[in-house]
Amino acid sequence: MSSERFYSVAEVCALFDIHEATLRRWRRGLGLTSWLDPCDRRRLMISSSELVALSKIKKRVFINVGQELSATDVLLTARMDKLAGRVEELAKLVEKLLSQD
Repeated sequence: MSSERFYSVAEVCALFDIHEATLRRWRRGLGLTSWLDPCDRRRLMISSSELVALSKIKKRVFINVGQELSATDVLLTARMDKLAGRVEELAKLVEKLLSQD
């Protein structure tokens, strides 16, 4: 039995903070094959190895794929990371404005 985890499109989009169309374009451009959920044969799933490959090729960072997280956890973590980045940008801007005085 394989220990590889599979992620839904929504989970991967939350991990990378991208739109579904962007993910589909990336996969199509890289020639990655689709893996359909065996239960309903419609839901596209993305393997953890494919996730790592996308991360390296597109130079994106995501949270640890070894953790068992729900889609909500993934979305919240991605949003928190984005917010932390914006706070950092704001701190740099404030520092720059204060140094001009």
